[in-house]
Amino acid sequence: MFRKVLAISAATFLVAGCSANGNDGSPSGPVAVTATTSVWGSIAEFIGGDMVEVTSIVDQPTIDPHSYEPSARDLLAVQDAEMVLVNGGGYDAFMEGLIDQAEGSRVVLRAVAGENDHDHSDEDHAHEEDEDHAHENEEEHAHEEGEDHSDHSHAEGNEHVWYDFHVVEEVADQLLASLTQLRPDSAGDFQANHQTFVDELEVLEVRLEALREKALGYGVFSITPLASIMMEDAGFEELAPKDLLEAVEEERDISPASIAEAEAIFENPDLLMVITNDQVTDTQMQSIADMAASKGLPVIGLAELIPNEDWDYLDWMANNLDVLMATVDQALPEQIEN
Repeated sequence: MFRKVLAISAATFLVAGCSANGNDGSPSGPVAVTATTSVWGSIAEFIGGDMVEVTSIVDQPTIDPHSYEPSARDLLAVQDAEMVLVNGGGYDAFMEGLIDQAEGSRVVLRAVAGENDHDHSDEDHAHEEDEDHAHENEEEHAHEEGEDHSDHSHAEGNEHVWYDFHVVEEVADQLLASLTQLRPDSAGDFQANHQTFVDELEVLEVRLEALREKALGYGVFSITPLASIMMEDAGFEELAPKDLLEAVEEERDISPASIAEAEAIFENPDLLMVITNDQVTDTQMQSIADMAASKGLPVIGLAELIPNEDWDYLDWMANNLDVLMATVDQALPEQIEN
């Protein structure tokens, strides 16, 4: 299946006056990073190590970033940041308002480039395009547009791109380039951390491919499209009605026709599991999940944010793959018998 690419967008501004300066006048000390969610904050912490101080605005699993109302403290966190990490694609639109209100300049990295993203450049910032992520310091302030990584793709229009390991690796690359620009003296540490992260990400990709070898051709029913990117990459066929998924994303009532269609799909012998969002649910979605469970289908709850404070991003995704693989292993013998 062809899938539309949503490019990584990086709007990069050199920072003035946001941190202590070294003897040569250049910034020193940890880079202040503000991320919209703990997902991207965790990745920044991994690559930045001791040379970043990360504030994640939405860091509680009970909070929905779609409807989050920012506070004065959040504005201050953006104001004081040298770097801001945004998911983009409308997922965390509140951050765009904070960036607009904050004075000064900062690095802004977005995982998804979309029409809802604002251009925060102005006439004092020279624009440059650089496919190799090389930074030429001929101008005091430089604005860089990230290249379109067209060899990587994910489910069209899906904003939950942290479930796409290719996009996550691209964000990690952008973090490495930007942190190195901000703190060149720590380039070696950033590079080492980045390499470790990418190596571990490749292990997850190998595990995803192993899941694909078992799951290819079988069905999954996603009550929400949260992990649809991962499920598609794992080889599952999405069986949920398109109208149902659109209703959930648009936060409107699911039609009786879609509910009836779901009930019929739950009889499909090739359907292995049902996926729900642990953090976003309502009476209708819960009713559909209960219906699936009553048919003997495993109902797997995944999360939008890292659900365990002792985990980093890699731990979280490894646990998700553990759960999915165990579910497939348990379901497949029954499918073979049938």
